[in-house]
Amino acid sequence: MQKNTAFSLGNIALIDKIDSETNFFASVLGGVGGRSKSFIPSVKLLISNKLNQSVSINKILDFTPDELLKTLGFEDTISDRSLYRTLELGYSRDNQPGKLQIAFGISVGLNNIPTMLTIQKGNVQDKKHMQMLIRLCSSVLPEGSLLVFDCGGNTQDNKRRIRDLKFHYLTLKAKKKGPYRNEITIYHARKESQVSFVSGNRVYSCVKYRDGEEVRAYIFL
Repeated sequence: MQKNTAFSLGNIALIDKIDSETNFFASVLGGVGGRSKSFIPSVKLLISNKLNQSVSINKILDFTPDELLKTLGFEDTISDRSLYRTLELGYSRDNQPGKLQIAFGISVGLNNIPTMLTIQKGNVQDKKHMQMLIRLCSSVLPEGSLLVFDCGGNTQDNKRRIRDLKFHYLTLKAKKKGPYRNEITIYHARKESQVSFVSGNRVYSCVKYRDGEEVRAYIFL
């Protein structure tokens, strides 16, 4: 029986659309890969993975059919060794620092909201990177600005420095069972303070309270 192969085309269509409008891959990466014909397809493969299934880097080829590799521009069958050889050694989120890889960040902005994008070496951890961003913000942003960042930059030291600079911040707590169990308990214990609101045809319930110098908000569907 003939084997049918199916894979998502939405992320590939998005990559091709942006490339056709900006000529990004040729203009930015054209001289990086040298004579390697698989360098730009490898970069597209990493971006496609992040936009779609987001599997571990060392498992990408296990979840990627040959038909998709051809669609991305690979002329020949690629091995793990060939894929890693085209990338720069960096910080390994797979706990395999000996593997060659590169880290990508994808930024999506809304109108009238300033967005800053910085690039550091692959082995710079998020919390240390955040320290550099805070120093930069102190030079370019007015007092009272709101800094929005994920849990990677959420440390007591970073938050204290932000407040010392007279900025405000909005951040996330790391997804750990212990703290989240405590927050859920607080949420249920403060039913009189719960406020409901609708966003995108969904109803949310929120509890806000002050914990020392911080205002904490817990939002649930």
